[in-house]
Amino acid sequence: KPATGRVTLAGVLVAAAVVAATPGAQLAFMVANIEPVLWALFGAALAGPAARGFGFAASAMVKLYCAWPLLVAVTREGWGVVRGAALALALGTVLGMVVLGPGVFAGSMLDWARYMLPVVGQGTFAFDPQYGGTNVSLSFAVLRLARELGWEYAPGPLPGWARLYLTAVGVAAPLLAAWLTRRMRDTALRCGVVTIAAVLFAPLCWATYLPLLLAPLALAVRLRLERETAGVGVPLAGARVGLRLRKPANNAG
Repeated sequence: KPATGRVTLAGVLVAAAVVAATPGAQLAFMVANIEPVLWALFGAALAGPAARGFGFAASAMVKLYCAWPLLVAVTREGWGVVRGAALALALGTVLGMVVLGPGVFAGSMLDWARYMLPVVGQGTFAFDPQYGGTNVSLSFAVLRLARELGWEYAPGPLPGWARLYLTAVGVAAPLLAAWLTRRMRDTALRCGVVTIAAVLFAPLCWATYLPLLLAPLALAVRLRLERETAGVGVPLAGARVGLRLRKPANNAG
């Protein structure tokens, strides 16, 4: 739907072929990764305002980068997005407590905040053939270049300066994208641009994340084509009006 504005069988088949050909997609499907579910939620959030809050919030509960488009959508569309996000958060919390039990669920959330948040800025040089493939982060590419130029890095946690750099870029990139697109009229496209920046400049960007970027790219292409079509339609309409106005005069002559 982001590509054409409607859902058709032909469109679904073409979209499936494009996704399947995108780097990282086959790996995500083969290992039953959660990524395809996130692609669907994200695409639904871009396709319709009614799904915006729920789709972004449900994705953000799994991958932090979707918190950025959620914030953009809230600032643009207000309480409708907040209600959808609250519903996703409530359903996720209830589901987690039912599956794990209240005590284990609460402990898991504390462990996540204690052990996972500090390594958000870590990144990795490793290749993960089972789940993620290669870390294709653009910010981490700078550290790869530094290593090629002679920086001596022993496998293990990155030094403090490197983690600070990765965290700073990971936060600054989506903020800069949001600022540069502040006058963009289409909220969905603005959310997509911010998400692209958040994904590509995060410290860790597995190849399996890349198909997520197809939805905003498809939306951008559709909006561009619609603008071009509208631009051609206006002169044609003017020409038709001109012919109608001139016709009686010619008859009179």
